[in-house]
Amino acid sequence: MLILGAVLAFLLSFIGLRHLYPGGILFYQGVALALLIAVVVAVLARARQRQPWSAALKDAMLAFLLSYGFLFTIPTTVDRSYSVRLLLKLADAPTGMTRNDIEQFYVRDFIEAGGVDRRLVEQRATGTIREENGRFVLTKEGRVMTDAFRTTCEVFVCQQRRRQ
Repeated sequence: MLILGAVLAFLLSFIGLRHLYPGGILFYQGVALALLIAVVVAVLARARQRQPWSAALKDAMLAFLLSYGFLFTIPTTVDRSYSVRLLLKLADAPTGMTRNDIEQFYVRDFIEAGGVDRRLVEQRATGTIREENGRFVLTKEGRVMTDAFRTTCEVFVCQQRRRQ
């Protein structure tokens, strides 16, 4: 019951957090909140349910992973996915869109609406890139991430990897 309550608390708190601070990076706000709630779960499991630390940490980890799974699968995908944006745009176009309309939508949505700036701000905030003399370069952390992405694409035969 504690884990279910924690996930519900995460969902409600995350909705409130996003309404209060919609300009923040959705994914990182969610991860931070999920970690905070996991700590609360561990403390409550120890204090109220008198669980040993191993059981309290297991409950905390389950609460975190369930919250993270939801965060990554639904709000992050909807926030970041250009396929979702395309479907929403088509829903607003009852007569449909030509291929050229769709291409122009992507140009406007990504470039003119700040898609590049948003990604640069996010990656700088996470420490995966830095700016040197007007050029963006990967940091050590960024190289670790790109190596992990490449490995994942090799293992799961991702579309990105197949196009190269």
